[in-house]
Amino acid sequence: MVADRETSRPAEPSHDAEAAGKTHAEAVRASRERKARAETTMNQLVEGSLSGLLESLDRDPSFHALATDDFDRPDAAADPSIVVGAPEGVRPVLAAAVARRSPVAYLVASGREAEETVNALRSWYDGDPNDIAQLEAWETLPHERLSPRADTVASRMAVFRRLCHPEPGDAMFGPIRILVMPVRSLIQPVVAGLGDVGRCSSPSARGCRSTRRPHAWWRTHTPASTW
Repeated sequence: MVADRETSRPAEPSHDAEAAGKTHAEAVRASRERKARAETTMNQLVEGSLSGLLESLDRDPSFHALATDDFDRPDAAADPSIVVGAPEGVRPVLAAAVARRSPVAYLVASGREAEETVNALRSWYDGDPNDIAQLEAWETLPHERLSPRADTVASRMAVFRRLCHPEPGDAMFGPIRILVMPVRSLIQPVVAGLGDVGRCSSPSARGCRSTRRPHAWWRTHTPASTW
């Protein structure tokens, strides 16, 4: 005698499960949108929020002298540079004040400190926040057979483009007033002519090889000595 066997079938997803999954996805999307709006609002509140204090600090003779380059320089035969000892919290303030008169190159120890410095500078700087840029360092070492991330390549190329060919009035490629860079970024070699690479708005535009595959372009246009 042969016993009947029930054929097992996979359970079909219920409408309740589909609705729950859709509700969860919508909740995650809404949470991300709220987080992005809150971050944008916070940046708007922070940027330039302390710039009014610069007027008060400028009343200090020493601060004013450093910010306006109004002090007696050494003899012409000696080194005209000066060394100033200042607490860490005062450095972004002084850089923001000097940037009113001339561009500033701000050197820090690490990439994390560079990001923190950019945020601090934007609190004190009363101009366009895009005037402050960061020159990121490669994540890879010269002996590693790896390419840096595409966003790092694009960021560095944009900074070099702004330094060589600034476009006043352009939020993305306008002049740089304060350039923040870690030591590693400063000492890394840069291929000649990198700042002359043209920009384009469409990746499919003719002659836009550098934006279609930035990592591939970097590999083929950068000598191995700069890795």
